Amino acid sequence: RRPRSESREASSVARVLSGNGTSLRGRAEGTLQAEDGKELVSPCLSPGFTGEWEHAEVTYRISGQKAAVNLHELCASRVSEILRNKVHRTEEVKDVDFYAFSYYYDLAANVGLIDVEKGGSLVVGDFDIAAKYVCRTAETRPQGNPFLCMDLTYISLLLQEFGFPENKVLKLTRKINNVETSWALGAVFHYIDSLSRQKSPAL
Repeated sequence: RRPRSESREASSVARVLSGNGTSLRGRAEGTLQAEDGKELVSPCLSPGFTGEWEHAEVTYRISGQKAAVNLHELCASRVSEILRNKVHRTEEVKDVDFYAFSYYYDLAANVGLIDVEKGGSLVVGDFDIAAKYVCRTAETRPQGNPFLCMDLTYISLLLQEFGFPENKVLKLTRKINNVETSWALGAVFHYIDSLSRQKSPAL
């Protein structure tokens, strides 16, 4: 179920990165801490922001901290605590091609890293740069999506925890032969693509 502002998830399957719009907020809910038992406060939300968030059929009141200096640093510190010792790091990510779909695509398009219709490629470090910019902007100006700082920071640090170098290229696409992709279809596409590149030409 989507919250009143967008809800997201990030996951890794084989050599495909995908996002599902239903539970990233659930995974990142550790950034929300109860204050006086009444509302959930997060260092990843704009100072002074208040709103409602629906998760697991429960509606919560949420808010940003009353005063926040260097919002990205505060958010990154909290997200790092949540991810610590929960993500399997593998050296494989440095040497193979990765495709990213769903929320990785939507988030990158939302902040102008790729064309919203055509997709494109970016490096992992682009998510970190975008996170710092969005969070810095959120310190002084309300955001159309109040969770954008949180989402960018979460995905940026998640990719780092997986072991992706900052200069690792990710290929983001929404359609293959004009057919909308999902993570399962993407996994099959990548596997077939890998086999075709490994197969020796017939003599």
